[in-house]
Amino acid sequence: MSALTTDLHHVCPFCLCEHDAASGVGDAAAKSPSAGSVSFCIQCGRFSIFDDRLQLREPWPSELAAILADPQAWALFETWAITRARKGGRR
Repeated sequence: MSALTTDLHHVCPFCLCEHDAASGVGDAAAKSPSAGSVSFCIQCGRFSIFDDRLQLREPWPSELAAILADPQAWALFETWAITRARKGGRR
């Protein structure tokens, strides 16, 4: 598994948390985010999608279904949830 972090200002469409970077995780992490790339908010634990301007939007139902069918997405969410619980829900 590889990781790549790119400086990129974007805002979670769910919790409005501002992020200043995006990190690719897994085998597809060889490039910066592009339109259609999936993002995961470390503040609220929701998945979103990068649009053509590299800003985040809520996923369409079909996109969310594909994300939730991905074992790596579930592993990411479970790791986030465990870490969050150990911190008592704090960021």
